[in-house]
Amino acid sequence: MSAQQAVYGMIREAISSHPRSLQKRIGPSEIGTPCDRRIGYKLLGQEENPRGDAWKPTVGTAVHAWLETAAQNANLAQVIAAGGQIEDHELEWVTEQAVTVGYLHDGTAITGSCDLYHRPTATVIDHKGLHVDTPIPTPAGWTTMGRLQVGDAVFGRDGEVHTVTRVYPVNMRDCYRITWSDGTSIVCDDIHQWPVEMKTRRYTEVLRSTAQLADDHLRHYGAASRPERVYRSRNTAPLELPEQDVPIDPYVLGAWLGDGSSWNGTISKPDDELFAEIARRGYTVSEPYGVGRNLTRNIYGLAEQTRIAGLRRNKHIPAIYLRGSLQQRLDLVRGLMDTDGSWNSARNQAIFSTTDKQMAADFMELCRSLGWNANNWEQTRQGFGLTVTAYDVAFNPHDHNPFVLPRKADKVRVKGSTRSRHRTIKSVTKIPTVPTVCIDVDAPDHVFLAGEGMIPTHNCVGLASLRDKKANGPGQQYRAQVHMYAAGFLMQGHPVEHVAINFLPQNGNLTDGWWWSEPFDMSIAAGAMARLREIEKKVRATGSVEGLPSADAWCAFCPFHLPGSTDLSAGCPGETPSRARGGFASMVEDNTQHTRRKTA
Repeated sequence: MSAQQAVYGMIREAISSHPRSLQKRIGPSEIGTPCDRRIGYKLLGQEENPRGDAWKPTVGTAVHAWLETAAQNANLAQVIAAGGQIEDHELEWVTEQAVTVGYLHDGTAITGSCDLYHRPTATVIDHKGLHVDTPIPTPAGWTTMGRLQVGDAVFGRDGEVHTVTRVYPVNMRDCYRITWSDGTSIVCDDIHQWPVEMKTRRYTEVLRSTAQLADDHLRHYGAASRPERVYRSRNTAPLELPEQDVPIDPYVLGAWLGDGSSWNGTISKPDDELFAEIARRGYTVSEPYGVGRNLTRNIYGLAEQTRIAGLRRNKHIPAIYLRGSLQQRLDLVRGLMDTDGSWNSARNQAIFSTTDKQMAADFMELCRSLGWNANNWEQTRQGFGLTVTAYDVAFNPHDHNPFVLPRKADKVRVKGSTRSRHRTIKSVTKIPTVPTVCIDVDAPDHVFLAGEGMIPTHNCVGLASLRDKKANGPGQQYRAQVHMYAAGFLMQGHPVEHVAINFLPQNGNLTDGWWWSEPFDMSIAAGAMARLREIEKKVRATGSVEGLPSADAWCAFCPFHLPGSTDLSAGCPGETPSRARGGFASMVEDNTQHTRRKTA
């Protein structure tokens, strides 16, 4: 057994015996789940389908344990400051308090452990992980949406650098994953807007929200016709950046990365034109030695340059080259393509091949920064008695030829096709709500680039939308959970005035987090419990989850989801949105309104 196997085995064993993994009964965190059927499974005690491991919740539990210790230390400091003359009920923080939030019809108590209670303000607090991680290309490299600040530089679809003028608070709304034809995908909320071209008789640019894209990104143009994809995103213009002071000429670096020795400054390639181009760039080239495809020449001074740049026996594209000027990035691509590239005339497509996965990813970034579509394909290849994993990056160049060598360059059609300048929206899929962030930029068209694919997207839709986002709060599941915890504290004799959810960043800084709070409302907790008891009556009467609606947007995350299942005792096949839509929202709202009328 290797050290890696031993370590991972130890971790998995610890996870499998962790209380989070052993929890079988339904608790406050699950009552607000927007899927009646999932709750039904838990009430019946049915086994969950194994889906990977519980590493994410284990990390979350570890962070919660650290936060508990931090609160206990704050209490200890309070005791020390008071010289030990302080009662437990005078301490500022109550941590991980077990509370009962209600009872089922059979008398079973619904219990849970609340993260935090702040005595001075009578506030019940729950911690949640916050992940705002959409990658954003910037002139300095990559950042994430959650880390952008006013004054930061981003790219517009014109390729120019623009400035972030406003960053709005994190919010929780219905979310979707948009996937394009090149495999690029971005998670965003329902009101985020996209500048897209819509297919009618001809393509016309329109501004559409994510929810609108979800509704009609596929259309039937006849009763028997196959659905056609309606929207496409135009590629960015080449990124306009100043020339960088780079240690090695970009073309020469590309050629060396492709066919050079990682030990020195030699390049093996039977192409005189390649070395003529290197010489044209100011390098002295030795006479060739070797035979056939191993014909090798020494590039004088290149060995020292690669050593200083940290590339000796460490071939990679330095970050400074990925943000070089247009000409520098194009030269780097041409050096790589003249050595490790080819042209597929049948598909009018260029192909770069490498066995280095990171090199392939960086090459795709170069292509996208030039406004070209690029796809990465993993291949298994054999040669010289070896079997290796290779990565082929296929792209459609336009406006610029990706080769210098005449035998390759002469095959290329640089005019490009419509397909090479656009990416079609392939799917728009609803997913569980995640935190999202909105920004404003000073680009004339209010568009900036987002995601690894550098997709043009519109900035925030305005203050009206911001007010709408704030009004929606953290989502019904989290909101119901924290109000139920508050009800449990109230039943234990603690005064409760407010509830709060502390969304903590999983990356970035603490200031990237989001604090949500509202006055405690007993009817919300009561409404959630009333919904639970209604579901309980149905499953106890039938002994199954038959007839309960499901919320299919949660299926991918559900431990009971078993696509294609015809036996609901084995697993849930999921439902269509139209059938699922009435289950969660309407029942909670009805029960909440009923409870409010009773308490009034």
